[in-house]
Amino acid sequence: MDESPDLWVMFRPAQAFPHLLKDPAGGRWMALRRPLLLILMLAAFASLATSGRLSLRLLTAGAECAVFLPPLMIASLALLRRPAIPFARVIDIFFMGHGPWTLWIGAFASAWAFIPADKAFYWFQFRAAWLVPALGSFLWSGYIDFWFLRCVFRKTAGQALRDLAVQRTIAWIPGLAIFLGAGGWQVLASRFGW
Repeated sequence: MDESPDLWVMFRPAQAFPHLLKDPAGGRWMALRRPLLLILMLAAFASLATSGRLSLRLLTAGAECAVFLPPLMIASLALLRRPAIPFARVIDIFFMGHGPWTLWIGAFASAWAFIPADKAFYWFQFRAAWLVPALGSFLWSGYIDFWFLRCVFRKTAGQALRDLAVQRTIAWIPGLAIFLGAGGWQVLASRFGW
């Protein structure tokens, strides 16, 4: 494999996942590196999006909200996994597929960090400017996760689609409620004058 495994997963998941299963690299502690990186990335996103800079206070608050997301994703995998594969390896390989979200979150956070707030708010009113790339990331990551389920868990296409829906329901609905809940209440309160 000439490219980075993470890039290979992003652009050629059907070929990458079978190859990654042959690689015995990793271990129990290696399974934590990508989930912890996701927490750090989401915390940095929260800090940059709210203040335009990285602040320890905002990183800590963002990490407190994001710390629930990887366990939800891991729990969803535990319900779907095949016992022949070490679970630590499953976690490590699965979290390689977060590249599309990393790109979207990085672009969104960069906009808030490097564009003056008045211009960022101006562009934020054009929701398609953020929602279309978010939808693209959602579909792209769904494609990657579909191939993860096909190759790593050896699911048929129909089973992979069903399990993808189950995995997303378990991980995303509570995850979004936790991560966006605090800010969502403030938006609702201001909108309805509470």
